Amino acid sequence: MHNDRRDFANTLIENTILGEWFEPMLPSLEKVRFSDKKFNSLPMAAFILYGCLRQIQSISTLREHTQELFHLNPERKTFPLARSTWSDALASPTRCDILRSALMQLTRYAQQTLPDRLNHIEALGSRPVIATDASYLTESAHYYPLYTTEGGDDNQKGHMMLSHYDLRTGIPLWATTETRSMGEMKVFKREVEQNLWLNMKNAIHIVDRAFIDGRFWEQRYQACRCTMITRMKSLISYTIEKERQVNASLDNRGVLYDREVSLNNCKRRWRIIGFLTPEGIEYEYIAYSTPS
Repeated sequence: MHNDRRDFANTLIENTILGEWFEPMLPSLEKVRFSDKKFNSLPMAAFILYGCLRQIQSISTLREHTQELFHLNPERKTFPLARSTWSDALASPTRCDILRSALMQLTRYAQQTLPDRLNHIEALGSRPVIATDASYLTESAHYYPLYTTEGGDDNQKGHMMLSHYDLRTGIPLWATTETRSMGEMKVFKREVEQNLWLNMKNAIHIVDRAFIDGRFWEQRYQACRCTMITRMKSLISYTIEKERQVNASLDNRGVLYDREVSLNNCKRRWRIIGFLTPEGIEYEYIAYSTPS
């Protein structure tokens, strides 16, 4: 590996604002077992740094961005990068696995360092609060969709990006891209089987109405005491079993009613909560919480 490539990456982060921004990634990367010897062009830390800068500066390819950076370095002894290098291998499974492991470490560091945005809600205690939603990417690099009308199985809306956020710290935990035409809840169920963040005990999941599935959430409660809350669907049929008392506290400000209800094909009771916003708009939420 050419030393000037490694040294140039160090000059970008040594005693600079960029270095302060990138600093948490370095110890996170050190906790991942790997060797830089297999990377002939760029060490892993430089690869991640250049990738971040490319996104910030909206440059289309990593190689193009790296070329620009190296041409700004008058002391360079070699040409920046050949066209076919590890630095351009965005689909490299080796680099992907290293980056994924480093991001797990970085996320844990951020959760321990950033302030808790929900500490003013006493009733939450220390429970994790995770928000999940899906958006759709209209295009992806080096990918040509094949829709069902053409014999393929790609989604007409684009690539689904299923994202999960830690609302206590305001940081993303994980994101999954699905190109096939699949329901959001089906992708979420698949993710639960292999995603550490979705299996945190006692977590509260805030989700979209597409994720209402009574049996699934009852199983999640049995497995890790997870509960959920979402906007109510008008098509859901239920039977009111009990009116719960709403205590006059700051945590319950705006709550109009709290009802235990029975849903079809569900063994335990759910709750429907009426809420009035400060603007006078009334919403209705359905939640699976600790059974009474």
